[in-house]
Amino acid sequence: MVKKIIIHEGFAPYLTLHYFKRRCDMLSAHRKENGPELGRDCRGAFTGVEIALKYNNVASESDSSRDWTIGDMWLCEDSLDPEILAHECLHAAQTFERVVHGFDLNYGSINGHINGHEERIAYLLTDIMAKVILALKPKIVYHIQILEKVKR
Repeated sequence: MVKKIIIHEGFAPYLTLHYFKRRCDMLSAHRKENGPELGRDCRGAFTGVEIALKYNNVASESDSSRDWTIGDMWLCEDSLDPEILAHECLHAAQTFERVVHGFDLNYGSINGHINGHEERIAYLLTDIMAKVILALKPKIVYHIQILEKVKR
């Protein structure tokens, strides 16, 4: 499945979500489009498109040149846990800030990673998200059960 997702109402920038049932299919499709960048253990990715177009350079709200992407999010079925989703969404948000507003959130490198300045905060967010969800798990399960009953 490939889906275009508007990031923020009132702004044209969007991300393209690529979702696959199997991880090997996600990795294969990513490799075809972006080269051999992801490791076999990768459960998700965000590939940002660093383009020169900035919101401040656009003439008007209706300017068709504002219909552009900030990048592609790559997910598979086993990446549908809150930690991976939060991690990849943080990369999308950071790319949005960089591309649209020209603001690079640089937190310093981590282990020489190519995007180390983003990974440092993304891993921290992932760890915090996991611990909060674990602490709230009984409440979350309860609310999901209520939502499922309402849908019936």
